[in-house]
Amino acid sequence: MTHGEARQDLADCYRYLVRLGLMGTFGHVSMRVPGEADRVFITPVSSGIPGEMRAEDILTITLEGRKVDGEARVPPEVPMHTWVHRLRADAEAVVHSHALMATAVAIGGTRLIPVSMHGAVCGDGLPVYDDASMVTTEEQGQEMARALGETAKGLLLRGHGIVVVGASVREALANTFGIEDNAAKLLLASV
Repeated sequence: MTHGEARQDLADCYRYLVRLGLMGTFGHVSMRVPGEADRVFITPVSSGIPGEMRAEDILTITLEGRKVDGEARVPPEVPMHTWVHRLRADAEAVVHSHALMATAVAIGGTRLIPVSMHGAVCGDGLPVYDDASMVTTEEQGQEMARALGETAKGLLLRGHGIVVVGASVREALANTFGIEDNAAKLLLASV
C-alpha cells in the first residue's frame, strides 16, 4: 500500500465512522505508516466538519507524538494511539471514538460480553480503563495501552468512549461497528 492509499483509507474510515454516528467532532483514527515502523498517520483535530476529512488532512507523527508532516493540529490524545502502536505489533490501526452505546455500557459498569454475531469481537468481554479523563500524557497513554492488553480488540474507557484496534484500518472500522452494535443490543436486552 502506498502512503497516498493509506492516507485515503484513513480519511475514508473517519468519514464512514462519522456517517455511522460513531465519530463526532471528537475522536481520531491512526495507522502505522507503511514501511516506516517509527511513524503513524493520524486524523487531526477537526477544524471544520468532521465528515469532510480528506487524505491531505492526515498528519504524520512519530511514535513519540511529534508531528513530522501536515498542517493541522495533532490531537491532544495522541499518546493513546502511539502507546497502543508501540505495545501491540498487531495493531496496525487504532480508533478512538465516543460511541454512545459502548460508553453507556462502561458508565453503567456492565461487562461488555458478546451477545450477537457482531459482538464476537468482544471475545470474553472487553477490558475497562477506569480513568474518564482525556489521555494526554505519556504515562496515561502507557497505562491505557496496558489496560487494553495483548489480545483484546477493544477497550472501554469509563465515561469516555472506546479504543479499538485492527490489523488494518478496515478491520478497526469493522471492530468499532461490532463493539457498538453489540453494546446497543446488550443495553436493549437488559431493559
